[in-house]
Amino acid sequence: MAGFIPQTPSSKLLKQLSAAFIGLPRPSSRIKVTHHEAAEAVTRDDQVQKQLEVVEQSMAMLRRRQQIVAQLIEGAESLPPLEVKTTTTVKKKGGARSTGEDRPCGWSARLLWADEDVERWDETQEGPDDVCMAPRRRCDRHAGWLKSVPLSMTVEEQQLVSGRVFQWDS
Repeated sequence: MAGFIPQTPSSKLLKQLSAAFIGLPRPSSRIKVTHHEAAEAVTRDDQVQKQLEVVEQSMAMLRRRQQIVAQLIEGAESLPPLEVKTTTTVKKKGGARSTGEDRPCGWSARLLWADEDVERWDETQEGPDDVCMAPRRRCDRHAGWLKSVPLSMTVEEQQLVSGRVFQWDS
């Protein structure tokens, strides 16, 4: 092909070649040529950047919630023991079960705060004294919150971290 085209081609030859190879009508002067590949790359970068911002915001919110939970657990552990009143002593294999003291449940409505409330929360703020004072062993409503709430936050954190790593790998 190089042998057919002279070193300095004329404009007439270039027009003939373009008509032969392309066969499409020449665009009018009003039409703008847009390169979609560059715009698509910018769009992908913007999408990744937005996703990264969402993940960072979610991580910051999760860290604040973890601070609240840590404060609530510390407060629940520091509550004075309750005197549990029983009329009989229950005997088990190996001896009698102690029926004297049990700690309060310590669950707080702050665990259900919306994101806006968590954002307004000040770390020194104790919050309302709305803790559940039922005996921990008998509180079926909030059973196991001391372990399940921090564990669910750890799972959420791992999902956010693995999602961010996945975005960078793809």
